[in-house]
Amino acid sequence: MRKNKTLLIAKLLALFFITNKSIFGQDNLPNYLTRAVNIQYEKSPVGSGFYYEENSDIYLITAAHVLYDQNKNDGLANKLIYDSISVRSYSPTDIHNGSLLININLNEPDIVKKHSQKDICIVKVATEKNGYN
Repeated sequence: MRKNKTLLIAKLLALFFITNKSIFGQDNLPNYLTRAVNIQYEKSPVGSGFYYEENSDIYLITAAHVLYDQNKNDGLANKLIYDSISVRSYSPTDIHNGSLLININLNEPDIVKKHSQKDICIVKVATEKNGYN
């Protein structure tokens, strides 16, 4: 119940910030940062998240239980469920322009990091040197 409540709050906050971008001076954000993200494994949805940019790197923020196997004895385990995921996102301002699909190999070093106690993790999606612009 608590995890569902935390996930709901995170989704509502993301929706609030995405839909109210002019209030927070986000009018100049690149289009990819204003997209809600659907996380898929073998074309089946497994979770959601949002993009975050820091120091010219793009990250996916999502709940840890989306990507990690949960051990009922100690909460969050350290074993990834999937070796790769697809991340599909849609522009909130141009729904007719299609979607952006990014495939991510989760076995790459330093791609995924999760909080040791909270149900949240971060996935490095792209860097400026990889040419995301």
